[in-house]
Amino acid sequence: MLEVVGCTNCTVMAGAVARVVTVQHCHRLTLFATAAAVHAHNMSETVLHLCCSTRPLLWGENHRLVLAPFGVVYGSLAKHMKAARISPKLCCNCWDQPICCAASHSTMSSLGGTATDQMEACYSFLPPCAYLLFHVPFDVPADAKPGSIMEQVVELPPPYAESLAQRSKQLSDFSAQLDELQCSHGVKEEVSTALQIRFREWLIRTGNMRQLIDLVGVGPSVSAS
Repeated sequence: MLEVVGCTNCTVMAGAVARVVTVQHCHRLTLFATAAAVHAHNMSETVLHLCCSTRPLLWGENHRLVLAPFGVVYGSLAKHMKAARISPKLCCNCWDQPICCAASHSTMSSLGGTATDQMEACYSFLPPCAYLLFHVPFDVPADAKPGSIMEQVVELPPPYAESLAQRSKQLSDFSAQLDELQCSHGVKEEVSTALQIRFREWLIRTGNMRQLIDLVGVGPSVSAS
């Protein structure tokens, strides 16, 4: 059993929980979890990436709660899920079939709201175009090649799988274009510098700079200024 309470601006990953994952009173949380059951209570601006054997239970006051399929990759994930008796098969994954017991859901029911209105008041789905895998920076197979992507364990719904495949192709095409550019004299250093600057700007703009620094343990967070 795992309980996540009162987290703000956090990313939490639970590879496999044999019983229940409970999340409550969190703000701007990103949760990745495979579990037998998931309960979410009083959440705001939170994204739940799930693979769960039973329908997620959403209750209390939830605002801007987003559901998405589980997308974590690390070497021992399959073994951990097997030990917890959680199937990676799409037919056994109830991530997109939540039960809404929220106050706003009950209020809309009493006012005669439609089923669609009630659902939208309770949660929404992450668009496939915004979906990305989350790679854990440890427990990497010894034979993994630098820059390679480990095989996805949890089966994805077709729209999400197709979106990932398209992104992968775009990345491959971009890498090929970079290789062609870097063959030219004096271009390699220029391209490398431009990429580093843009990547740093993106880290600061999205708030990922602090998370990256905390991850590598190189010191205090870098401010946007």
